[in-house]
Amino acid sequence: MAVGLGLYAVALALLGALVFEPLSWKAWASLAVLGVMFATLVRACLPTQVVLLLALVALLAAQIVTPKDALSGFSGTGTGTIAVLFVVVEGITRTSTLSPIVGVLLGKPRTLFMAQLRVMLVVAAVSAFLYDTPTILMLLPIVESWAGRAGVDPRLLLMPLNNAGLLGGAMTLLGTSANLVVVDLAKASPLVDGGGAKLTFGVFDVTRVGAPVAVAGILYMLLAARFLLARKPPAGAAVEGGDAAGPFVAPDEESVTASTAAMGAIRAYTCALRVLPGASIVGDTIVGAGLRRLRGLFLIEIERESGEVLPAVDPETRLAAGDTLIFAGDVETVRELYQMPGLEPATAHSRKIATDHHRRRLVEVVISHHSTLVGRGVRELGFRSAFRAAIIAVHRRGEYVDGRTGDVVLGAGDCLLLETDAGFVERHRNDARFGAVIEVHRSQPVRRDRVHQLIAGVIVVAMVGVAASGVVPLLTAAAVAAVAMLGTGCLSLENASTCFNLPVLITVAASVGLSTSLESTGAAAAIAGAILDLFSPLGEIGVLYGIAFSTVIVSSMITNVAAVSLIFPIVQSLVSKGGLSAYAAVYVLMVGGSLSFATPIAYNTNVIVHERGGYRFVDWVVFGVPLQLVGVAILPPLALALF
Repeated sequence: MAVGLGLYAVALALLGALVFEPLSWKAWASLAVLGVMFATLVRACLPTQVVLLLALVALLAAQIVTPKDALSGFSGTGTGTIAVLFVVVEGITRTSTLSPIVGVLLGKPRTLFMAQLRVMLVVAAVSAFLYDTPTILMLLPIVESWAGRAGVDPRLLLMPLNNAGLLGGAMTLLGTSANLVVVDLAKASPLVDGGGAKLTFGVFDVTRVGAPVAVAGILYMLLAARFLLARKPPAGAAVEGGDAAGPFVAPDEESVTASTAAMGAIRAYTCALRVLPGASIVGDTIVGAGLRRLRGLFLIEIERESGEVLPAVDPETRLAAGDTLIFAGDVETVRELYQMPGLEPATAHSRKIATDHHRRRLVEVVISHHSTLVGRGVRELGFRSAFRAAIIAVHRRGEYVDGRTGDVVLGAGDCLLLETDAGFVERHRNDARFGAVIEVHRSQPVRRDRVHQLIAGVIVVAMVGVAASGVVPLLTAAAVAAVAMLGTGCLSLENASTCFNLPVLITVAASVGLSTSLESTGAAAAIAGAILDLFSPLGEIGVLYGIAFSTVIVSSMITNVAAVSLIFPIVQSLVSKGGLSAYAAVYVLMVGGSLSFATPIAYNTNVIVHERGGYRFVDWVVFGVPLQLVGVAILPPLALALF
C-alpha cells in the first residue's frame, strides 16, 4: 500500500511538471507536506487530528500559509456549521424523534446484504432532498444503535452510509452545497447551450446522471463492503453467531458460558430488565427484537410472569409483556439496553426514584474494603431510600451475580451499576463507603414523549427547509434550530455542552487550512490543468473524463466546494473553445465533486464517520478509490449521451 501511495505521489508530481507555468517552491513544498501527511495517516501512528495539525504547523512555519489562512478553518462557517449541527443532532437523539421512522424504514433484515441495502437506500433518498451533511449526522447514531441490535458490525454500515449520502446529495440541486456553487458559477458565466440560450438548471436535471452513478455506487458497496471493510475481531471479542452475510444465528449455550466466563477482566455485570406492556418488542422473537447478538452481551435466562424460567433461551422464543430478561455484559452494552425502548430495570426501586426518567443517569460505584456496606444485603440496607439510587446491575470479580439485586449481599470490591439522579456523584465523591464513584458517559435515557418528538421534528424540518430554499445559510438555520432545541426543552444545557466531538472539529478546521495552501500556491489548479491536458487529445469524451478525474483527485485533497470553484474556470475555457456540451461538462463537474470517498479529510462527514467507525486511513483508500473509479467510469459517457 505504501508503494502504491508513493507511485501516486510521483504521478502527481509528474502531472505538476506538465503545467506550462512551472510550479513555485511553495507549491512543491505544499505537495511534499501533504505527501508526508498522507503517509503518516496510512501508518496510523498518530491520531488524525494531530497529524493534520502538525502538517498545518509545518506549512505555517515555512510561511507557505499565513496565520490568517491557517486559522481560517477554526473561524470559518464550515467548522461552525458542523459544531452547531452537533447540537441539533443531539436534540434529535435526546428526543428519539427519528428513531421510530428510521426503524420502520430499516426494518429487521436477516442478512448483512439487506441491512446495507436498506441503510444506503434510506440515506441516499433522504440526502437527495435535504442537505447531505445534516442528513448523515442525524442518521449516524440511529444506524449505530440499530446495527448493535441487529448484530451487524457498525464498520460495515457507517462508511457505506456516508458514501451513499454523498451519492444521494449529488442527485439534486438540494442535496449538496457544491451543486449550488456550480449552478451559481454557470449562471454568472457567459456559457450558453447548443441553441445559444443562457444555461438554466432545474432541481432534478442533474438526477439524470446523478441517479445512475448513485445506483452503480450502491451496487459496488453491496458487493465490496463485506470484503474490504471487514476486520478480524480481536481476541476476546464477543462471539458472533453465524456468517455476517448469512442469516443471524444465535450462539449456543456453551459458547455463551465460555464467553461470559472470559468477561471478568472487563466487568461482566448481570442485570435484569422487564419487558413493558404495550412495547413494540412484545410478540417479537429474541432475534427479531435485536436482543440476541448485541456485542459483549448475553441473554442468560428469561423469567415469565407465571414464574416459568427459561435458562437456555432459544433465539426464536417470543417475548411477552412482563417478561424479566437476565443479561450479562459490560457497562457499555448494559447502558445500551438501559436506553432501549420497551425495556426498564426490573427492580421496583427504579420505578420509585423521584427524578424524571429522562434526567436520570447510570453511575458505577465500587464497594470499598472498609465499607460499612460489606456483608449487608441490599434489601436490608434500604439502598434506594439511603442513597436515592436503584441497583440495576452487579459485578463481582467475573462471577455471576443473580439479576434479582434485592437478594444480593454486598462484598468488598463489588461493582454496582446504579440508576440515580444528576447529583449522586457530587454527593458521594468522598464517601468512604465507596472506593470509586464514576458516572457512565452518555447514559441518560432519551425522552420518548410525543410532544417533544413533534417539536424537535418541526424544528429540524424548518431548519432544512429554510436552508435548502436559500433564504439563509445552513449555519444560521442550524444556530436558530439549536437555540430552539434548548428553549423548548428538547435538549438540556448539560447535554448540549457535552455533545461536541473535539477531534472531529479540529480535523475539519485543520483540513481547511491545508486546502488553502494548495489553492493559494496554485498546486491544485496546476494538477487539475495537467490532468485535463492529458485527456484533451482524446476528444470530447476525453475532456469529460479529464474533468471527472481532475475534480475527483483535487476534491480528495481540498473541500469539494473549493475543488469545483477552482476547476470551473478551466471547464468554462474548454467549453468556450467549442465542440463540447456545456451541460455535459457542468453536470460532470457537479457529480464528480461529490465523489469524495478516498480520504477521511475529503468531506466533513468523512471526518465524523472516520472517528465514530474506528476506521483506518487505508480503509478509505481501499474502499473509496474503487468507488470513485466506478463513478468516473460511467459519468462522462452518461453525460455525453444525455446532454
